[in-house]
Amino acid sequence: MSEIKVQNFIDGKFVGTEKYLDSFDPSTGEVWAKIPDSGQTDVDTAVKVAKSAFEKLDEFAELESRDQGKPVWLAKSVDIPRAVYNLRFFATCALHDLNSPWNLPLYLLTFKLAPAMITGNTVVAKPSEMTSVTAWKLAEVFNHAGLPAGVVNFVFGTGPNAGDAIVKHPDVPVVSFTGGTLGGKNPGIIFDDADLEKCIPTTIRSSFMNQGEICLCTSRLYVQRGIYQTFLDRFVAEAKKLVVGDPKSPDTFTGALISKEHLAKVIERANAVKYGLAATVWSTNVNTLHTVSQKLHESGTGRESAKDSIEFFTEEKTICVKLN
Repeated sequence: MSEIKVQNFIDGKFVGTEKYLDSFDPSTGEVWAKIPDSGQTDVDTAVKVAKSAFEKLDEFAELESRDQGKPVWLAKSVDIPRAVYNLRFFATCALHDLNSPWNLPLYLLTFKLAPAMITGNTVVAKPSEMTSVTAWKLAEVFNHAGLPAGVVNFVFGTGPNAGDAIVKHPDVPVVSFTGGTLGGKNPGIIFDDADLEKCIPTTIRSSFMNQGEICLCTSRLYVQRGIYQTFLDRFVAEAKKLVVGDPKSPDTFTGALISKEHLAKVIERANAVKYGLAATVWSTNVNTLHTVSQKLHESGTGRESAKDSIEFFTEEKTICVKLN
């Protein structure tokens, strides 16, 4: 595949910028796309426009894998279908900014776009500069579907330039941001009465799926002393069976980390983050499950999903009408 040159999507048109950023293929380290290095002028144009105003499964899956490093089969079976589902689910006045992350690029972008759009909002979105290609491709789909110009605009670039200009813009009243700062250090708690036949395969998936680059991935395990060694031996044995390799191979379970910088950051900050977005508790005792779950104050507190997204992108108003 030849080098891709991504353009901003503003007012239903693809427009270039003066400067571009290199986007690296995580599996090879080579530059495979050029991403706009947008700034204040690009953002001003997009906001002004917004204020006034997936049948290609294989192609999207291959682009998402090339952009983010995940296996193609995972993008095809999870990410792209979920992006379509997000749009269909929310298909049942103001301007909003959406900043989406690089770990599930299209999945989480549509998770924000769909509720914002169906509640009557216009959008200026800035995907991660490391994974911008499928958002750019989505813009083509929007045009093909007849989405009115200016309803959705994509401004690509870095956080300090494009992102900062968007969130500080006086005409952007609401910002939805998902990024690296809240990457969860999510605990898995395994009691000695847990069913290990179910617990271990599930914990393997929740720990290593998508290279572990999911904010809800299990990244800390606490095992009751009575089964610790048994759990450890079986968990390690199963982990060693996972295939790490080329994302294009159907046999690959773990693809490429997004970047060399991310690898270094993972090692440095592995235990330096307070947040645990999700937690799992394994026990056959219902009382234990309820008691422990109530004490996990740093987990399960998110507000971005389904009905909660609808509430985020709307503003409740009480209106009293006197009828004769």
